[in-house]
Amino acid sequence: MSTRAMVFIDGTWLSVTANRIADQHGLQGRTGGPLDFGMLPRSCVAEVVAQMEPGTSLDVVRTHYFSSIATNYDAADHDAVQRRSDFFDALRRQHRYEVYRFETDYRGNRVRRSLRPDEVSYEPREKAVDVGLATSLLEMAALSAYDIAIIVCGDRDFVPALQAVRRLGKRVAIVSARGSCPREFSDPNDPLRLRDFNTLWLDDLWAQLVAPNARPLVRVAGERAEAVVATVDDVSDEATQELSAINPYADEPTAVVQPTAEPVIDVPPATLTDTAEKGAVLDGVVNKVHGNGYGFIRTTGGLDYYFRRASMRDPLHFGRLLRGTTTVQFTVDEPASAAGAGRAAQIAVLSGLGAIDAVAAVTPPRAVPLPPPAAAVASIDDWDSDPFAGPRHRARA
Repeated sequence: MSTRAMVFIDGTWLSVTANRIADQHGLQGRTGGPLDFGMLPRSCVAEVVAQMEPGTSLDVVRTHYFSSIATNYDAADHDAVQRRSDFFDALRRQHRYEVYRFETDYRGNRVRRSLRPDEVSYEPREKAVDVGLATSLLEMAALSAYDIAIIVCGDRDFVPALQAVRRLGKRVAIVSARGSCPREFSDPNDPLRLRDFNTLWLDDLWAQLVAPNARPLVRVAGERAEAVVATVDDVSDEATQELSAINPYADEPTAVVQPTAEPVIDVPPATLTDTAEKGAVLDGVVNKVHGNGYGFIRTTGGLDYYFRRASMRDPLHFGRLLRGTTTVQFTVDEPASAAGAGRAAQIAVLSGLGAIDAVAAVTPPRAVPLPPPAAAVASIDDWDSDPFAGPRHRARA
């Protein structure tokens, strides 16, 4: 008889954490990041089995996913909330997850956050998600529904529940992420007696967990770019929706950006002559700006450097950056190479700022209807323009 395991996932923590790891790998994130949710339980189980006696088999009885859904929200966000609901339904239908959705009351406010300096964003506190996970964890242990609990989380609040599960004679494996994990989970001595296996890291499992249709943040001109577009176009609307949903609990405010008719600027591959070590000071042009609060700088040698709004010396300048126009000076935090973008810090604007709403046009007050989008030149960036939108296909010529 094989050993029985259950997987318990803190979906809210996973969405934020996976998006952060996706950023580090140059991939676009959504709720849960660009994860293959079918592979997630299997990869975790395989890592646990590797720490057990040779010949041990581990059967996943259930995978439980805990997250929240907005209620009593502004009607303008109905489509966004529906996409989140569709994502939960997809986890049930496609991967047989047990999904627990706990309601978050927005009191008539917008789900999307705003970058407008004159607008105060409403940020409700998520309720019952952690308690729901801990309750199910203990209930299933008391019913002896599993032998091993695999917990995907990064919250110290679960410490008492994990200790109680072990007192009931069950074994515990913790899956977390570097930089999003409390010390109690990662301490090799485990003084609180929380787990029976070495901590598993999503960072180390990332190559196994990336979805086949995960999309890069940086486009490269020429054949490589066309290959990326083909990968996205070959995925059906239903399949891409399975892996995409809103994330109203992002770590930074989110602007609602309107699609524009601006064509995507492709910079031909350059001779990569401006490689620089960490700490070097370089100049470049803003090549991409995303409403989620990040962008890319391209140097004269053709290398790209990723940055976040918080990396700017004056964060208020972020809403005035113009693609292909704003020139900046920055310090290299992580060197770039032909294989991938680097990371920029201490970004100072030299010239080319636009008006305050030139790049990130936020949603107008609810009394004013949104203008219809212009007949946009379809591009791979259309999907990026709204951080809450589902994937869109690139129109073929």
